[in-house]
Amino acid sequence: MDYMFFRWLKDQQIPFGLFYRDIYWRFPEFRKKRPIHKWAIPLPFHYLDIEILRKMATRLFLPSQKMSEFLPGNWDPSKFVPLPPGCEVGTYRKSRQQGQNLHFFYVGGVTPPGYDLSPMLQYFSKTEQDVYLTICCREKEWNEVQSAKVYRDYSLDRIAICHKSGDSLKPFWKKADLFLALWGDISYRDFAMPFKIFEAVGYGMPIITTLGTAAGEFVAENGFGWVIEPRSDALSELVQMLKQNPELIEKKREAILAKRPYHTWEARARQVIEALCRKVAEL
Repeated sequence: MDYMFFRWLKDQQIPFGLFYRDIYWRFPEFRKKRPIHKWAIPLPFHYLDIEILRKMATRLFLPSQKMSEFLPGNWDPSKFVPLPPGCEVGTYRKSRQQGQNLHFFYVGGVTPPGYDLSPMLQYFSKTEQDVYLTICCREKEWNEVQSAKVYRDYSLDRIAICHKSGDSLKPFWKKADLFLALWGDISYRDFAMPFKIFEAVGYGMPIITTLGTAAGEFVAENGFGWVIEPRSDALSELVQMLKQNPELIEKKREAILAKRPYHTWEARARQVIEALCRKVAEL
C-alpha cells in the first residue's frame, strides 16, 4: 500500500519525502548472534524499499549526510537531506565550582557492537579521580550483558545503574554535569546520530563523545562539548583538565543554550518544509 501511495504522489507531481532512520542491515557485525532467518529473509525487502524510494521519493531524509554513502543504487545526490534528531527544551544545572565532584550521565544501549561502553567503564573502574557515572538502560539489556559477562573486567564502584524512561529521567539529567557517550569504534557510528545526544542538548548539558563519528562531528562543529579518542587515558586527561577549569564546562553550556533553538523538533519540521517546498519551486 505504501508503494502504491508513493506511485500516486509521483504521478500527481506532489513532492514527498521519507525519513530513513537506520541501515543496520548493511553491516555484517549486526548479524552476529542472530539466527540466519532473522536477517537473511528480510534482506531482499530492504533492497526493494531502497529501490522504490530511489525512483519515487522527492527527498530522502537521513540522520546524517554520511549515511548516503552506504545506500545501494545510483542515487541523485540532490535527493539526500540530512535531518538529525531534535530536542525538547529542559532545565539545566547551574554553575559549578573548581574541585567539586564531576557527575557523568549516559542513557542508551549497552550491548556491543552497536553500543560498546568499554572505554567508559575501563576509565571509571580504575580512576582515582573524584568522578561518578550513572548509566541508564533497559533492564533486559543490562541483564543480558551481565549474563554474558561482557563487562566482567570492570568495577562498578563508581558507576550507578538505573532503568528509567520518560519523565523519570529528569532528576538524573538535572544532577549530571556532563553527558558521556564514549562508544567503542564501529563503522556504523560514522553516520549514526543517537537521539540521546540531542536530549543532552535539550537539557543544555555539555557532551563528551567519540572522535571520528557523526555525533562527534556534530558536537565539535557546534562547540557543544569535547570529542576524544575512545580510550581510558584520553578521558582521564580531559576529566583532569575540566576539574581544574570548571569554567570550560560553563562555556560549553552557554554555547548549547545559544544554539539550542536551531535544534528543536520545531526547527527540524521547518527544515522538512523548506526542503520539500524548495522542490515545489523547482517544478
